[in-house]
Amino acid sequence: MSKPIVIALSGASGCGKTTLIKNLASYFQCPYLFFDDYIDKDTYPNNMEAWFNQGANVSLIQTPRFTEAVVLAKNTENKGKYVFIEEPFGRQRNSLSHLIDYVILLDTPLDMCLERIINRKNNHFNVSNYIKMYESYFKNIYAHTVEYVRINCDYVFNNKISSAKATVKISKWLICNTVKLV
Repeated sequence: MSKPIVIALSGASGCGKTTLIKNLASYFQCPYLFFDDYIDKDTYPNNMEAWFNQGANVSLIQTPRFTEAVVLAKNTENKGKYVFIEEPFGRQRNSLSHLIDYVILLDTPLDMCLERIINRKNNHFNVSNYIKMYESYFKNIYAHTVEYVRINCDYVFNNKISSAKATVKISKWLICNTVKLV
């Protein structure tokens, strides 16, 4: 058995990272980690709008437990070839960049992402307040994040199709383009 290749799926909130990670992990029979499972009250800067206006340094977004989990997964021999992680910022955060072997950017139109966010949180948050924050700064943060990840990702996937079709296309890309890193 050998150590797995870490594949990060990145992109804006609502772009389909979680669904595709679950699908890919099932297809390849591999483990996965979700960014959101490791966030806490100190993960994000207190004022995201100010953070964005001051340069949007994604390394200020701290997830030490996530980093530890990725280290453990990367250094654990298992039967799977990959470990899939949800890392919205690709290789852009200093704490994780050295742990990620490949980054797939899910380039989904922001209006589609917004619709997905509203649909999945429909009963759990105030849509009106979210739309105000989205228009004020979240939309710019998401757009900036996608462009920032695009700089050094390995594959830009225009995610406008069903998750089943996306899983097939990304699986084919992984099989053809990933090599065992030693």
